[in-house]
Amino acid sequence: MNKNYKETLLMPKTNFEMRANLSQKEPAIQSFWNQNQIYQKLITRNNEQKTKQFILHDGPPYANGDLHMGHALNKILKDFLIRYYNANGYYAPYIPGWDTHGLPIEQAVTNSGIDRKTISISEFRQKCLAYASQQVKNQKDQFEKLGLLTDFKQYYVTFDQKYEAQQIRLFAKMIEQEVVYRNLYPVYWSPSSESALAEAEIEYSNKKSPAVFVAFNLIDQANTAVVIWTTTPWTLPANQLLAVNQHFTYVLIKVADKQYYIAKDLLENFLKGTNSSDYQVIKEVQGDDLVGLKAAHPLYQRPTLIVHSDHVNLESGTGVVHIAPGFGVDDFTLGLKHNIQIIVPIDDQGKFTTEVQDDSLVGKFYDDTNKAIVERLKASGNLVGFSWITHSYPHDWRTKKPVIYRATWQWFIAISKLKPEILSAIDKINFFPEWGKKRMTLMTKNRNDWCISRQRAWGVPIPIFYSEKHTAILDSKVIKHVADLFEKYGSNIWYQKTAKELLPENFTHINSPNGNFTKENDIMDVWYDSGVSHLAVIKANGLPWPVDLYFEGNDQFRGWFNSSLITGIIDGKASPYKNALAHGFVNDEKGNKMSKSLGNVLNVKDVCQSYGVDILRLWVASVDFQDDTRIGQEILKQISENYRKIRNLLRFLLGNLFDFDASTIEKQDFNTTFASLAEVDQYILVKLNQLIKDTHSAYQSYQFNNFYYTVLNFITNDLSAFYCDISKDTLYLNAADDKRRKQTQTTMFYLVKTLISLLSPILPHTCEEAFQSLKQKSWDNIETSFMFEPFVEPWEISNEEEILKQWNLFMQLRTEVNQAISQAQVNKIIKNTLESKVVIKLKPEAQALKVIDNQELTKLLIVSEAQWIDDLKADFTSNLADISVTLKQGIKCARCWLIYQNLVTDICQRCTDVLKEGQTGN
Repeated sequence: MNKNYKETLLMPKTNFEMRANLSQKEPAIQSFWNQNQIYQKLITRNNEQKTKQFILHDGPPYANGDLHMGHALNKILKDFLIRYYNANGYYAPYIPGWDTHGLPIEQAVTNSGIDRKTISISEFRQKCLAYASQQVKNQKDQFEKLGLLTDFKQYYVTFDQKYEAQQIRLFAKMIEQEVVYRNLYPVYWSPSSESALAEAEIEYSNKKSPAVFVAFNLIDQANTAVVIWTTTPWTLPANQLLAVNQHFTYVLIKVADKQYYIAKDLLENFLKGTNSSDYQVIKEVQGDDLVGLKAAHPLYQRPTLIVHSDHVNLESGTGVVHIAPGFGVDDFTLGLKHNIQIIVPIDDQGKFTTEVQDDSLVGKFYDDTNKAIVERLKASGNLVGFSWITHSYPHDWRTKKPVIYRATWQWFIAISKLKPEILSAIDKINFFPEWGKKRMTLMTKNRNDWCISRQRAWGVPIPIFYSEKHTAILDSKVIKHVADLFEKYGSNIWYQKTAKELLPENFTHINSPNGNFTKENDIMDVWYDSGVSHLAVIKANGLPWPVDLYFEGNDQFRGWFNSSLITGIIDGKASPYKNALAHGFVNDEKGNKMSKSLGNVLNVKDVCQSYGVDILRLWVASVDFQDDTRIGQEILKQISENYRKIRNLLRFLLGNLFDFDASTIEKQDFNTTFASLAEVDQYILVKLNQLIKDTHSAYQSYQFNNFYYTVLNFITNDLSAFYCDISKDTLYLNAADDKRRKQTQTTMFYLVKTLISLLSPILPHTCEEAFQSLKQKSWDNIETSFMFEPFVEPWEISNEEEILKQWNLFMQLRTEVNQAISQAQVNKIIKNTLESKVVIKLKPEAQALKVIDNQELTKLLIVSEAQWIDDLKADFTSNLADISVTLKQGIKCARCWLIYQNLVTDICQRCTDVLKEGQTGN
């Protein structure tokens, strides 16, 4: 017969396409979610249930420029959790936010052609506001394309009037707690930004500096000097003290006709650094013997007192430290201790002022004076040694240019007062990774008070008024009044009104008898801006405080994690977050930092357009995000291949449910349905149940890559390579209403419905598409979107362990049989698996497998015949059995392609019966 039997097969049918076309489909799916207000309805439903809550507070990215891969990694990781917890019935709203103040926006506006000197501060700030607003819109539009589960109409920005008001009210609380003060103090100063910097705004890069050994001649000892070592010759004009450690031993050595005091333990260092080999040790003295002596300044010959300081160490240098109190924290403290009138002869731009009392330096940039100062030291005979060194040096993280320590009048938060409470709070926070706790603890123990003032225009003004006598008015009532003004009019009112207009009506102060007041010009540190977001966003919206999770890049231990913790202690005597999770940075495929100059930058928009958002999301799920991650074209191609495996598997399952009515089993208890299935169906559902448990564990422990590899293994090995493969014969060839076929479809319904649920936080667009395809089946109570379906929970299967033990043993045997079949193909005994006859003699440890009858065994091995036998001269011996593979003798059925000894016509008896029943693909 020449009948086309292909038309009689029950082949898969589905509208879930093989080609993903994600970049075309995803915008339509996102539009479907938005039009149906899926997020809003889901959040409302979960909130009304009021059973469980999970609050992840979004840290604000800086509103400037297009998104980079770090942005995508951060937001997608957060979205995994938001989707997972909402699917599990938790009230888990997600409010995205933006950090919108600071220098980069000021620079961008200035670079656009705006001349700050020709317009008022208020006008300049309005232009900054417009620019920041546009940047927020630009980034928001790009974030929306990532398929994030949120309402992008509900977001926060730090320039919002209510937000700024909350910030000022916390400042008032700090005033009440007496943890705010103004002082002259050395802070990181960036001449390139003309502003003080927070520790979080400092990054370290290599810098080449002159390293000099300089002699300070002792006034009362002829031809004798103490020697200092410094890499900042430019600070020597501001020298006001010399420091030794009274506990150290010093040696007086003679080199040529000059005598020098050097710390004994650093003598070798000195000799090497000055290329001195011919020397003589005259005597040893204690550091205490040097304290109180005076030396002549090497440039100006003014007397310089030698004092003791514990900060003098033996790590480098000479054991004698030159002290310029205006340019170092330890130096400053020592200067105050000895009642020194501290000089700071460097202006905001890093240029020497007349305070230096050296006309040759006035007006010159500090770093440009090193050469001239070294030459003068050399000419006076006080330069003992000179070399160049390359060392790690603090730089402004925005301008990438070096910074200096410079004593200026600044506003501070007294971290020293808060440290015990901060350290206690850190101890209660769960950090992921765990080293975060140690890092935060050490950082807090070692940090100085927080300088919160900045000499910029675009930010929240520090709401301090000064009296006629220049006294700062630290009155919390006044500050709260300003907060009310900011909430009503915005912080720009600070620059639009006079001090008197901003103060409460009829306000008087003892130090301003004439009623004249001035305003502070500085603005607040942007880390303080973002650090109060837990108040302005979480508390202001009535959300639970402290929140469950802060989740940002690992650079935020010194940034947002830190500033939020401090403000939380001030406001609520506790950390605003219970858990802190950090991720690494995104590099290229070779592990290099992405850089436009290297040409290795991957644009988020381009990746989404070329591959699709779900491919990008799958990449995020695949990486160990707590470490630095890698991405590139080859990596994305591999991720795309794995996505294809997932998609094809979903398509296969959906396609084989084209004639399946799910309504019956949906109304039936799972265990009742489970008991009615064949053992192999039960086995695959037990494996699925394991996956469900592993998935919950992975999401709850933030180990998304564990889920990625586990689900991929299940799809590739347990389903594609086994269950789906062995099911094709039953699904395609049996009658439509055949019991075994219905059992298989029932199992596949559970498989696809569960996989959609498990994969949904990672691949929401694909899962929505698959869900909509599944929804077309006869299925009662189906929701509009997969998001309204409860996340699948593990089933209670009483004989789970027994099933696993039995079938894991069979799977081991199956692997060994496949090896025997492959060997038979190599030996050219057979051409393909379907024409095989497999005979198996089980070893004692595998005898339990005989409960599988020969007919079932044949189907499980996908051969034409398989049988157990007790006596066999084997061609292949394995761990569990002796196995023989031969060519099955007989005739191939034209419909099922299996070999039989006899056929009814040109097809076998089974195929004949099915065709008679007429329940086929026709």
